[in-house]
Amino acid sequence: MPKSNVPSRTVAFSNFPARRRLYLAVASCSAMAFGSAAWAGPTGERITGGEGSIERAGKVTTIEQASDRLAVEWDSYDLNADEVVNYNQPDAGSVALNRILSQSGSEIRGRINANGHVVLINPHGIVFGENARINVGGILASGLDVNTDDFLNGDWALSGVDGTDGLVVNRGVINAATGGSVSLVGKQVRNEGLITAHLGAVNLAAGDGAVVTFDDSGLMGVRVSEAVVQDELGVDAALVNSGRVDAEGGRILLTASTSRDVFSRAVNRGDLEEARSVVMHEDGSFSLGTGADVSNSGTLSVSHESSAGEVVVLGENIDQKGLVEANNLNGDGGHIELHARETALVSGNGRVQARAISGGKGGQIKILGEHVGLFDSARVEVSGVEGGGEAFIGGDYQGKNSWLPNAHRTAVSASARIDASATATGDGGRIIVWADEATRFYGSLAGKGGYNGKGGFAEVSGKSHLAFDGSVDLSGPEGAGRLLLDPENINIGQGPEDENFDRVVDFSEPGVGNNDALTVTFKSLGSILEHQQTTVELQASDTISITEGETVQGIGGSELKLLAGNQIIVNGKSDFGSSAVTLLAGHPNCGSEQCLGEKGSRSVIFSEESRIGTTGEFKAYAADSLSFLNGAAISANRVTIRSGDTISVSRDASINTTSGNLNITAGDTSLYTGSDILT
Repeated sequence: MPKSNVPSRTVAFSNFPARRRLYLAVASCSAMAFGSAAWAGPTGERITGGEGSIERAGKVTTIEQASDRLAVEWDSYDLNADEVVNYNQPDAGSVALNRILSQSGSEIRGRINANGHVVLINPHGIVFGENARINVGGILASGLDVNTDDFLNGDWALSGVDGTDGLVVNRGVINAATGGSVSLVGKQVRNEGLITAHLGAVNLAAGDGAVVTFDDSGLMGVRVSEAVVQDELGVDAALVNSGRVDAEGGRILLTASTSRDVFSRAVNRGDLEEARSVVMHEDGSFSLGTGADVSNSGTLSVSHESSAGEVVVLGENIDQKGLVEANNLNGDGGHIELHARETALVSGNGRVQARAISGGKGGQIKILGEHVGLFDSARVEVSGVEGGGEAFIGGDYQGKNSWLPNAHRTAVSASARIDASATATGDGGRIIVWADEATRFYGSLAGKGGYNGKGGFAEVSGKSHLAFDGSVDLSGPEGAGRLLLDPENINIGQGPEDENFDRVVDFSEPGVGNNDALTVTFKSLGSILEHQQTTVELQASDTISITEGETVQGIGGSELKLLAGNQIIVNGKSDFGSSAVTLLAGHPNCGSEQCLGEKGSRSVIFSEESRIGTTGEFKAYAADSLSFLNGAAISANRVTIRSGDTISVSRDASINTTSGNLNITAGDTSLYTGSDILT
């Protein structure tokens, strides 16, 4: 077949700034369609493997594939809006490889139809224009290269070509058959259009090398084997989705990072009780290699009417400003993981949802990275009609889950919200906000129980530093939920004067007040306890101190527990309204590897200036000693004072009970033998 006489479309970038290359490449491909003569579809074909024939009728090119695998080399592969390429293949599992040898990118603005898999390879780039309509069993479009013989032997290893941008862009509509796959793989990948693969798989992968795999059901997967050097490409993010990706009931992978075992059997949820990352090795360890940035301002959806799917986004840095959803209409919500090697952000009006809308429980969402942030009006939602789901922001409970990597620093701004509520029946869900060093939490979270359920559980903590001034609702008609704040040291005070927490701008400073303790304000405690059935548990492995504060209101099941491994020191005047208040120094459930306190130092001290008031019940326990200095005063409905060794009450100290119910016990060794004194 003679070659097309269309002029060469080579575009040089050497004289332009690197940062503009991606946009110039896209613009150049678009210019091709308007600056060239009429196209005649793909030209200059040679069948290099398998059996088949190629025919043309006007603007329609037909590939009749006679073997299971067919390899064709083309001098060019471009389609105008009125041109069509049809692949007639033996069955849905058949694959047609098309290696494009042109020295310019391919512009596809017409239609490609196939009943099997189509593979398009052009290291100089592939752009599906706005008018492109791709209807196939499955498709792989790549800006990397593959060896024909390797392909015919089942080796789907793709590699970048030096001196090429390897750009793949979709602005049109790419539709795989039900249960089929769509994969866009290149050094740079952008989706600005619509990609659908109902009950199938969609993979967008940016790298300088990749391996294509197939699972037992025939779904295509991609693993980045060699990271792209993003700075050399001159782009802000190597992988960008601003369009819509819809894999109803299936799975979506966006990856720009070297990794292994994504969607591995090792992470099938099955009977597993622990949350597990999809990025792990067979021995259970996890790793995420170097890579490029991923940006989503569009929609990634695996929502389904009965079986929600799974979304995984992997990258050096992840910027999620769009919608990621794994909702289920009539069953449990699906699974979503945003996993960055460096920073994972949900910002702007970004939404991450794994909800159960009409039946079932909420799903599971994991947002992981060295730095994790929910900024602006970000929303993370795992609510469910029959019970709340699970949200893991920066790690799992107390950072102890070896299957999930812990964040170094985590931040949640004032307008951000996390919701794991039961919207009709059942219990509220589980929310973890964690960092190994510092967490700043100024947002809101909810894990409300349904009409016959209990409130859920939430832990917000930084192992070393924590600033907390957020709002929490863990109420439930059948019982209070539990909020746990458990860093090394805790200070309860009036809080910083500057309460402009609308956006945490970066992770450069812990920003936790005295730099070595959790700062909890009386205002934030009031917002949690007032009109809520929520147990607030502040657990410090070392020391808790209370400074002068405002009134904290509480009714019903509201309870405040202060649990320290070492000392509790009370200063100033603190009115806790109607909340039940418990203080415990020498927390029996605090393991020796955590607690800094030793026998003799596990004490509660009420200073000369301390004034504690509540119309509820007040309890103070100390494993070693409990002291009321001159002027200290407690007023409550009922008061219980217990110490493992001594209790000292100075002459001018006072303990008043409105009910006349006062219990004082000294020398109670159960306080440090591990018995549960909190029930």
